[in-house]
Amino acid sequence: MKKIALIVFSVFLVIGCKKDTNTNPVAIESASITHLSDLKGTEFFASPDNTLTGKNAIYCASLPYAWTRIGETIGGEITVSDSFPQLQRLNKHSFFVKNVFTNTDYNTRTDIDKLTGAIEVSASFSKQLPFEYPMDNYNGDFVFNGTKVEAFCIRGGEYEFRADILEYNSDSDFIVRLNPKDPKHEILIWMPSKRPQTLEAAIQHVVYTLNKPSTVEEIEKEVLKTKFNELDLLVIPKIDFDIDYDYPELINNTFTTQSGKKPHTVAQVYQHTKFRLDEKGAEVQSEAAIAVDSIVAAKPKRMFVNKPFLLLLRSDTMNPYLAVWVENTELFVKK
Repeated sequence: MKKIALIVFSVFLVIGCKKDTNTNPVAIESASITHLSDLKGTEFFASPDNTLTGKNAIYCASLPYAWTRIGETIGGEITVSDSFPQLQRLNKHSFFVKNVFTNTDYNTRTDIDKLTGAIEVSASFSKQLPFEYPMDNYNGDFVFNGTKVEAFCIRGGEYEFRADILEYNSDSDFIVRLNPKDPKHEILIWMPSKRPQTLEAAIQHVVYTLNKPSTVEEIEKEVLKTKFNELDLLVIPKIDFDIDYDYPELINNTFTTQSGKKPHTVAQVYQHTKFRLDEKGAEVQSEAAIAVDSIVAAKPKRMFVNKPFLLLLRSDTMNPYLAVWVENTELFVKK
């Protein structure tokens, strides 16, 4: 029985705003590395179809991406029995990660031990997503689940290009997009009225909302509702985490391929995910009440992201390379 070591170093996303033309990565201090077992309110998802349980949930596409490299290395379609549901989910999810990374943002390495046949695959991804100009630090009290945390903010206006309102139902139910300097990437935030059942359902809601077909009349109404006016305010908590996890639920799981009769065993899995979001960037509803000819000013939007929300990072693809469901303050910068 061959041993498989699946090692993933992911994601190193740094926030920083650079005014010069230097494109080399800039090291930015972050929270010290923490093992997931030390966090009681946070979990890692190998695939996004897991149930949201009232904890923070972190998913990064580098793990399923590394898994696809295992299949390419061994050759043949991978089959996982029902005895290993988590590995089965990871295997079925491999299609989800196609084209989520650009060639310049990720690196992979495959090592095969000629004596034992052991295979080691590593996949790493890093991306800096600074804003063109920093947003503002929020100096007021920002409370999330009863805890004061650091936050940053931005106001709307005719020349504001760093953020867009994509859907607005109320001050407690909306989707916004933060636009980093790199036009091929976007940071999406959805604060829903209630928690979705799975992370995948949350992702699908955002993707569908941004791509759903609409009539001309519906588009006109939506444009009026989502206009980011000068009196509108968006406040977002600062996120900073550096977490690793070794997925004990996947260790000693076995699988087979079409190219070989003997089963393979997962011997090691390691994932390291680092992320920061602040004012500098990321190191990754009454339609009838708003009319075109209304002389009554629309009520200013006060969009405080102060309850559970979804954070997505994606490039020019439908699916994200990082998805974080935020339920508590373990991942925030505390005051």
